[in-house]
Amino acid sequence: FVTLVEAAPPRGWETGPLLEALDAIARGGVDAVLVPDDPRVTARMSPLALASLLSCVARTWRGDEPTVETVLSYSCRDRNLLGMQGDLLGAHALGLRNVLLVTGQGPRPGEASWSRPVFDIDAIGLANVVSRLNHGLDVGDVPIGEPTRFFAGGEALPGAPDQDEEVRRFEWKVDAGIGWAIAGPVFDAAALERFLERIAPVRVPVVAEIRILSSLRDAEFLNDEVPGVTVPGAILERMAAAGGDPAHEAEAGFAIARELLHAVHPLVEGCLLSGPLALDPRALAVAAPWIGREVAVRRAFPGHLGIKGGAEGQRYADADPTEGGAPSSS
Repeated sequence: FVTLVEAAPPRGWETGPLLEALDAIARGGVDAVLVPDDPRVTARMSPLALASLLSCVARTWRGDEPTVETVLSYSCRDRNLLGMQGDLLGAHALGLRNVLLVTGQGPRPGEASWSRPVFDIDAIGLANVVSRLNHGLDVGDVPIGEPTRFFAGGEALPGAPDQDEEVRRFEWKVDAGIGWAIAGPVFDAAALERFLERIAPVRVPVVAEIRILSSLRDAEFLNDEVPGVTVPGAILERMAAAGGDPAHEAEAGFAIARELLHAVHPLVEGCLLSGPLALDPRALAVAAPWIGREVAVRRAFPGHLGIKGGAEGQRYADADPTEGGAPSSS
């Protein structure tokens, strides 16, 4: 059962406080650090630069034990296709192998109005780009020499309003070559379970994102402003019951995160602790019961590169095995 924590790039160039916080988290036994590509459209350090720095210093966090993995979240929002391909090749040369491929959110009114989003492609297209690089080809079918060896993941939103479209997009991502996924933020275990049932024919290992709410305002922002995320009324009421006291609100956020992780851990292969409090020392207590543990239920993962049918409606479980469309059981 893999455990990850989110480490957002700083607004400036100094990384000392961030590295100190990560040192304590890593020594607690987490498996990986995810560097997100800023969803709020603010000026921050390059996530590629921070991920590269973390991969260099991670070997010191556990001494002689295996190093903490670094996962680079990479967004299509701010770069054209040529720039993205160049970034990915550079990331591979710097030793980064784990990438989470996301479309990214465009700026809202008042956010980075001086910068225009690009969106040459979306996360599905980016998964295809990474797949081609892993086969030694660029997007123009020109050989690049030695193939890359990226382990690419994608996002899924179990709370998306249009579940049919979300499932179709997930199928496309698996068809394009993602080998794992992050689902969430999860605030409703039942909604996650329903989504996992729908993607069972193309299931890849899934990591549940558990966002540690820092305040009532944080919860309301997620519920009102972040597409595909719904915070149930019961959770909003619990945060409101903290009475506006920052310490009490944070304690409520940690308690809710512990309960959600307890509810979803039998359904998934890992968890990601995210949000402003993910690097708080108390976050370790949220994941502690599952750090280093195995998933009790063995599952089949039929998703693999080039699944017959894509997302056009072909149900992979019914595919003719003589045509190469039958799911594997690995």
